[in-house]
Amino acid sequence: MSYNYSVNKVILLGYIDSPVVSNSEFITFLLCTAEKINRNNNMIGHNEIHRIKIPIGQSVSELIKLKTGTKLYVEGKLQTTVLPDAGTGRIYHKDIIVTNYEILENHLE
Repeated sequence: MSYNYSVNKVILLGYIDSPVVSNSEFITFLLCTAEKINRNNNMIGHNEIHRIKIPIGQSVSELIKLKTGTKLYVEGKLQTTVLPDAGTGRIYHKDIIVTNYEILENHLE
């Protein structure tokens, strides 16, 4: 089996679920996505929380003013950071590094 080609692509549509924080490298916030899952013929809601990081180099000045509840479409790639942990050995953080985004519902503070 050849592993010459691979894809690291993430597409999310969700709502900002935390305050927007910025530093010298990234604007960071949590994005909540929701879906309905069929479990034993019952449709139940399922939410996922994703940590979003948008590089400051993109024109993101409008994002700094956004508040919780704003609907966003984001495209990017998955990045895993491994941190040491005294109890289990390692903690894995998965971030979405955004390459493109669109504000769908603008909730300005």
